[in-house]
Amino acid sequence: MTTDEAVTTDKAATRPSTLIAALPHRYRAVLHLRIACGLSITDTARALNTDATSVRLAQHHALNLLRQQLGHSRNMSDPRRTLITEPGTTSPGRTEEERVPWKRGVGPSSAGPHDG
Repeated sequence: MTTDEAVTTDKAATRPSTLIAALPHRYRAVLHLRIACGLSITDTARALNTDATSVRLAQHHALNLLRQQLGHSRNMSDPRRTLITEPGTTSPGRTEEERVPWKRGVGPSSAGPHDG
């Protein structure tokens, strides 16, 4: 595989349509009705013959899976990036800098707009 083919394959893997197509059917259905059709949680639940809690959970899980896939693709495209695996997961997580923002001067110890 050439570098150009690898880049093309990587871009195709991160297309929204490709990522959504890889989701379980139920998650795709919820996202389609909620986002593409603009239905409320109640209307989506009615259309899928389920309850509102199930719709909320399915949407939450679907969006988390998409975030993981986007993060995984982004992380894998930069070999210099040092990855940290979140406890209890097998997929790469955030970098130390992303996990601990106060180490780069953002957070409780840094001076804010109201500090002297």
